[in-house]
Amino acid sequence: GPGLNHNVKACLLLCVLSGIADSTWSGTVIAAFILIASKKNTTVGLVEAGQGLATLLFALPIGYLADKHGRSGVIKMGGVLCLCAAAATTWVILGVEREVEMSGHAMGILF
Repeated sequence: GPGLNHNVKACLLLCVLSGIADSTWSGTVIAAFILIASKKNTTVGLVEAGQGLATLLFALPIGYLADKHGRSGVIKMGGVLCLCAAAATTWVILGVEREVEMSGHAMGILF
């Protein structure tokens, strides 16, 4: 039978690499940063719970919007929101760095 075309292979590879990067960043790096900055496991748990709850609550409505209005617009909006999230994360990290005396090791976790 016919194999997967180039675009499908590239998309699958991108999804795998993106999943690994996202899992490493949000599952390890951000959790370690929150623990170092707050010194409380409870804070890490609350942030992780909030992230999971947000994913759960938005998955179906975003799928509905993609079905109703087309994937292209939803993907573009997702890209804009990802850039906003990256900017907000950078702003928070730099703000915490100034307010909390963090060791070079702690900041090395992030960069």
